[in-house]
Amino acid sequence: MATITVTKGYNDPTGFTSGETITPAKLNSAQSPTAAITFVTADDTDDSTLEVSGNKFRVKNDGVVTAKIADANVTQAKLAAGVAGNGPAFRAYLGTNLNLGTGGAYGLLQIDTETFDTNSNFNTTNYRFTPSVSGYYQINGAVRTTTGTEFLVAAIFKNGSLHSLGDQSNALRFVSTVADVIYFNGSTDYVELRAAQSSGVVKVLQAGSSTCYFSGCMVRAA
Repeated sequence: MATITVTKGYNDPTGFTSGETITPAKLNSAQSPTAAITFVTADDTDDSTLEVSGNKFRVKNDGVVTAKIADANVTQAKLAAGVAGNGPAFRAYLGTNLNLGTGGAYGLLQIDTETFDTNSNFNTTNYRFTPSVSGYYQINGAVRTTTGTEFLVAAIFKNGSLHSLGDQSNALRFVSTVADVIYFNGSTDYVELRAAQSSGVVKVLQAGSSTCYFSGCMVRAA
């Protein structure tokens, strides 16, 4: 139950005392109140102020302050347009060299070592990023072979289908990168990093944080 505390005296013959319950009789006898009354809830977490305006009490609007917002209580839906918030982000890389077959087929990269994963949305078993917050995400990937190849390309696959192609390497380049902004529904949509090459022989993808990596972060809510 809330209590009302008088912070200053009033021009009232009977007077108020701090912590006293204000009854109709008390209010009827009050004359020209000039001070504010602090309204305190039982748990003392939602204080407001009753102020005097035209001989009437009204709740003073002090605005919303940070201390009155519970941690983790503002959802993505409550953010203004153009504000990204704290959406999921991850970065992972190939921990062990991986053979990439010939013939131009897109092989799934076994990205199994995380640098960071803020919301545990990257799976190091099936190598998928499945964000649990709907919105638009910047997704990046890079692959590198240990020796040159006539054709090497990284690709982002969404829900099992080709979504974004990276740049194509040649015999003098060992690296291909890919990047795109992709929408996720926050439940079932996922992406994988794949790569293809057509040198005619099996090529080795070079493991390491700076050579074969996969990353992504939310840039805005849906």
